[in-house]
Amino acid sequence: MTYLGHTVAKTLIRCHFSPLATTGGAYLLTGSFEGTAYIYDALTGDVVQQLQGHAELVRDVSWHPTRPLIATGSWDRCVRVHTYESGALPAAGQVDQPAGATVAGAGTNF
Repeated sequence: MTYLGHTVAKTLIRCHFSPLATTGGAYLLTGSFEGTAYIYDALTGDVVQQLQGHAELVRDVSWHPTRPLIATGSWDRCVRVHTYESGALPAAGQVDQPAGATVAGAGTNF
């Protein structure tokens, strides 16, 4: 399967399949060079959601294993936490903190 839409440049960009507990493992989450995280349908490769809000490259992404949370980490020195309803994708732009806010730092558990 090829997943198109995101851009990889300058560094490794991480991706992860969604957890069974909240999405049934149906999605793939990846960062991108232009500051957006992409959620793909794991079976079709279609882009089903874009999580925007970072000013620079999104290098790391992570699904919480049991809670409906997604964390995105960027070279803009911010970590954004996106929420969604269990079994559904995040609403566009839905985040726990205002744009540009650092919502988690070193040693923070969520």
